Amino acid sequence: MEVARPEVVIARGAPVAETVLAIVPLLREVANLEVHVDISTTTATRCSAEELEHLLIGLVLDAVDQRMALTVRERAIEGAPHVEIVRGTSKEPDGDGHELRTVTAIIERNGGELATSERRGGGIELILSLPIIPSF
Repeated sequence: MEVARPEVVIARGAPVAETVLAIVPLLREVANLEVHVDISTTTATRCSAEELEHLLIGLVLDAVDQRMALTVRERAIEGAPHVEIVRGTSKEPDGDGHELRTVTAIIERNGGELATSERRGGGIELILSLPIIPSF
């Protein structure tokens, strides 16, 4: 017999832009940070506001000793809409990556992915992608 209800309920989380913009002043107190938010005010992932805050805090604390840029944008990945959060730094962070363990756990729990790439002009980009949950 088939189950009429899905085993996993995917709930819409907090609005991404609102959550990012709310925590930026706190992040700027501890880091030299440039932020670009190019996303609709209604865009949401499965992440709660608290999870999004932890993601951003973890990204910043991992590279707190250097200037960094955070870009939040929408992007299609394999035809599906995603929120992409990109942290760019001029060099690889010196830390042990402890802060990124929490970031990785939150990303994976919410159906996202984490990747790194070299930055044009030198440096490293850490790229988080989370599937967008449509509004109903």
